[in-house]
Amino acid sequence: MINAMPRLLCILLLGAALSGPAPVRAQVQAPAAPTLSLAQVLAGVEASYPSLTAYQRRIQALDARAAGARSQMPPQVGFGLAQYPYRTAILKEMDSPENQAGMVVSVEQMLTNPAKLNARRDLLRAQGQVVRAEQRGQLNELRAGAKAAYYQRFVAERKRRVLSQSRRTLQRVVALTRDRYTYNQAALGTLFKAEAQLKELDNTDATLLSLIREGSIVLNTLLGQPTDRAFALDTAQLLRPDFADTTVARRSDLAAGERMIEATRLEQKIARLGRKPDFGVRFEHMQMTPGMANRYTLMGMVTVPIAPWSARLYRSEEQAVALQLDEQQLMQQALRLQAHRAVAEKRSQLRAGHEQLHNYETAILPAYRRAFEVQNLAYGQTTGNLFVLLDAWQMLLMKQMDYWDTYGQVLALQAAYDYETEQ
Repeated sequence: MINAMPRLLCILLLGAALSGPAPVRAQVQAPAAPTLSLAQVLAGVEASYPSLTAYQRRIQALDARAAGARSQMPPQVGFGLAQYPYRTAILKEMDSPENQAGMVVSVEQMLTNPAKLNARRDLLRAQGQVVRAEQRGQLNELRAGAKAAYYQRFVAERKRRVLSQSRRTLQRVVALTRDRYTYNQAALGTLFKAEAQLKELDNTDATLLSLIREGSIVLNTLLGQPTDRAFALDTAQLLRPDFADTTVARRSDLAAGERMIEATRLEQKIARLGRKPDFGVRFEHMQMTPGMANRYTLMGMVTVPIAPWSARLYRSEEQAVALQLDEQQLMQQALRLQAHRAVAEKRSQLRAGHEQLHNYETAILPAYRRAFEVQNLAYGQTTGNLFVLLDAWQMLLMKQMDYWDTYGQVLALQAAYDYETEQ
């Protein structure tokens, strides 16, 4: 049998040589997934998200209304009979003084006070500025959501890398322990524990994959892309070390509040202009029956808003708008105080988070890594204990996961800080 093995090997080699090289199939490589930076994601959201376009349509609608706000009311045209007798026989009596019948054509035009028209136009323009500020606020919320999803996927991917490395390490330990158990050099219970921990990593990996998919779905939705579109993240320098900019002057909600106050002042002006009169003109032409001279009427009209029964309307409206304006100013002050408090809180939390990350990177993780390496070396030299090695491996993995949890929290705080300062 031993002598037959070289003969069989020669036959196989000869057959392979005669058959020639196996045909090589052309492999079609799938196109690589695009890489998206955070700046590209934010620019894509601003360019394509439908609600931002909807705000733009509202702005255009208000601009269109403002363009025609100074238009006057349409004229009124009338046509009818005047002083027409019930006894139609009188119409035949040309010289009768009772025959005053005729046909009347009238034209009437009311002229709204120009100051009221200008104020109405200014109000519509101010309302357009309010909508523009609200649009920026909607964009700020969308940017915050995109950053949160981007950071979530980034942290989950980094955790998977840690998990993959820890899995390979534990697999080597399990393989070595199985070999030693064959020679009665390892405890069976500890081996089962190591294998169980290896399986637990699969559950953690499934959770991380779910977080990655969720982040991808959110980002694709914000970008108007299919939810299953694959892409990679450009993760260069996501953390920012500097948070010196504490201004809230860019906040769109504060800007919207200021624009709303300006619009309310214009409403107050419109209410105050209610005491100004409007004007009108009326012209009537009477086409008389044959034998009688034609007649016309020309009248000028003016409203009297200072009449007691009508003055109450604009006075009460003016008072109500003044109270509304005072309310908005107080709410604006409260919102500004809340904004300053939120920025200060986020800045303090970010400083603490960066300090924690520094401690992890310079002291905590290196210490746990050295502890594991010592136990791993001792176990490889058969002087260590598997139980102690598993404990060191588990502690290192836990601290690495804690590091990325803290990293994710700092990124979330950074996104919240950017939201508060609208960066």
